[in-house]
Amino acid sequence: MVHMAKRSNNRRNVYAYMVCCLLLVSALWQRCANIVPPSGGPKDTIPPVLVSAVPPDSTVHFHSDRIVFTFNKYVQLASNYNDVLIFAPRLRRQPIINVKLRTITILLKDTLQPNTTYQINFGNTIQDINEGNAIPDFFYIFSTGSYLDSLQISGTVLDAETGLPDSNVLVMLYKNLRDSVVSREKPLYYTRTNGAGHFLLHNLPADTFKIFALKEENNSLMYDDVGKEAIAFLNQPIVLHGNIQGLKLYLFREEAPPDTSRQNSLSALSPSSGQSHSFTVQMNLDNGRQSLIAPLQLQFSQPVAFIDSNKITLLEDTLLHPVAFHIKLDDSLHQQLQVFAQWKENMPYQLRIADSAIVDTAHQALKADTLAFQTKKLSDYGSVILELHGLDTGYHHNVLQIVKDQRVVYHVRVQQTTIRIPLFDPGDYQLRILKDENDNGKWDTGVYYGPHPRQPERVIAIPGKITVRANWDNTWIVDVPAD
Repeated sequence: MVHMAKRSNNRRNVYAYMVCCLLLVSALWQRCANIVPPSGGPKDTIPPVLVSAVPPDSTVHFHSDRIVFTFNKYVQLASNYNDVLIFAPRLRRQPIINVKLRTITILLKDTLQPNTTYQINFGNTIQDINEGNAIPDFFYIFSTGSYLDSLQISGTVLDAETGLPDSNVLVMLYKNLRDSVVSREKPLYYTRTNGAGHFLLHNLPADTFKIFALKEENNSLMYDDVGKEAIAFLNQPIVLHGNIQGLKLYLFREEAPPDTSRQNSLSALSPSSGQSHSFTVQMNLDNGRQSLIAPLQLQFSQPVAFIDSNKITLLEDTLLHPVAFHIKLDDSLHQQLQVFAQWKENMPYQLRIADSAIVDTAHQALKADTLAFQTKKLSDYGSVILELHGLDTGYHHNVLQIVKDQRVVYHVRVQQTTIRIPLFDPGDYQLRILKDENDNGKWDTGVYYGPHPRQPERVIAIPGKITVRANWDNTWIVDVPAD
């Protein structure tokens, strides 16, 4: 019995030892499992590097049905790659693209044309997985013939109304020279402008092309929404025998067909419709005061149908002297009325509107009202002197535009190279030169479809800005870029 008892004690000791070992191992395992990655160190900013391409880039006599790119890192494609990826000449059947670890495989599902140079442009869509570092402008070329086409067309797409470069605009080439091709077919070759509005079409064959730029809204690669999509074109096809550089395309939106829905909605506002609308008016003042250099702006709650100007009176000063004035109703919505007069500085005015002087389209008369206001002081304005250098004085249709928040706030025909404006609102402004072909004082858009296609009027954007300070003589020397 003594022996058996001794063996029982040994077992208990063994069991206790094993439990302690298990607890120790468990604790060590938990500590080892909670691995904390080292912090700090430089962030990876290096994009993937192409290790190999099969077949190699610039291959001639290409006859494969697939292309495999291998990189030095795990890669992915940006979510918008379908909108950016370009195959040119365009393929009828879109290739299949597979991404796995360090490889990107392109499976060609279309029959390639003989003796043709193809280009595949990924843009900036190939990225590494960890940090999203993108390979800039990654492209690949090959030829089904014995040589690679090497001609190029490069240039800039400009917004015709502002003169500024426009980014992410399609630039498209067609071998079909019919005018309607841009609305009926997708382009054979195309690319997109970069952030500076520049484009490059490369590895092109010697041929004759129609060229267009298109800022589309629906990714159809066609001009199919006149009035919403912006288009640019050249008057004549391009005959490509050598490289063409410095091409300028002026982007514009054609005037959309007239919208009759507005007229229909206005005609519905009749007494028989049973609708009742409050017809009111309010003044639009600048910080509570009327400008000395702009008309008084009145805003109506409903479109105006009739105005009897004989029932409207403008009076000045506390003595209420009558003042000569004239009025103008806006041409579109008929809800804004401008009152023009020779305003005096820091002067109180009253605009008296008699009962039934103004009637809206629902035949409701505006109630009699007196609108009181006061004008600004001369010291609220600055004077402006602009010395224009480099302007083509041989062209007699130059118009200086002064722009704020993309809106032309002042324009004047340039008769001489020194422009003087005695009163101008303080603020920051940009300058443009309009080539006003028809002398109507404003920019006119172009027309592509119609019996007489025409280019839009050109605008030269002047870099930089001017800042007008109140109660100050503001003078600048302005260097006008060459057109």
